[in-house]
Amino acid sequence: SLLADAASASACAAAPELPRPFTAPVASGMSVRAAKWQSGLVRVRGEADRAASELQRWELLQGNVSERAAQGTALRARVSRLKSDLDGLERELQVFATDGGADVCARELAQA
Repeated sequence: SLLADAASASACAAAPELPRPFTAPVASGMSVRAAKWQSGLVRVRGEADRAASELQRWELLQGNVSERAAQGTALRARVSRLKSDLDGLERELQVFATDGGADVCARELAQA
């Protein structure tokens, strides 16, 4: 029995440890803030990709000048809102850095 336990222990030690699936901790307020920031960044990236494809379509648009001008105005307004959203996300990121948010997140990730 002792020999079997030793063989079993050495087999476990030799087997590679499977990585645990990552689950973001949500216990503290910082984790919730970080998750909210990340979802905001994903949203802004998606909108920026859609705006870029609209810009390509707008550049290729020929014909009615007033229609093209109206679409260009709408596109400029959309890009301006995206810039404002991105600036807000950047300010939040700076707050994380000055509040020691990186240290808090690192400790939480180490505990997960």
